[in-house]
Amino acid sequence: MCLRPRGAVLRAWAQARQLAHAAAAHGAARLRRRPHLTSVTLFLTLRCNCRCGYCDFPGMDRGQDWDGERFARLLGALARHGTARVGISGGEPLLHPDFEGIAGAANAGGFLTSLVTNGILLDEHLDSARAFDYVLCTIEGDEGRHDAIRGHGAYRAALRGLEALARRGRPRLGVICPVHGGNA
Repeated sequence: MCLRPRGAVLRAWAQARQLAHAAAAHGAARLRRRPHLTSVTLFLTLRCNCRCGYCDFPGMDRGQDWDGERFARLLGALARHGTARVGISGGEPLLHPDFEGIAGAANAGGFLTSLVTNGILLDEHLDSARAFDYVLCTIEGDEGRHDAIRGHGAYRAALRGLEALARRGRPRLGVICPVHGGNA
């Protein structure tokens, strides 16, 4: 008897198949002394809803974000070439207008997936975020320190999103704490 829902079993099977494909592609590339993209992190956007003093993103040229179709084509190519892991990051990736579609394409590719977010918008994107294997949220310290760096209410919004994911059975949650002069 299987204790996991059918969708979870199918996703685990797809990941096992993709990891086997990735291992074979990686081994073949090493034998030929060619580079191979085993793990890729995609920055969906440079836009962010925070203005942390230590971050370079606010000063970067944002240009035009790729649309979801372009990301989906890239993810399809990465799957065909045997990439094992895809991370989604940004600025704040949940601000991308096609986030749900991109998240779906990343998960459909059979990759081991991770999402790095500041967590402020997590509760608005629970279903899409829940599909990732790992969700990593940046927390700067206690509530006062975090809000001083990220903005008033950012700490409680991030915790609300993480708690909602945990209640929905998302067991692989992590916290990233950048150590810098503002919180050391």
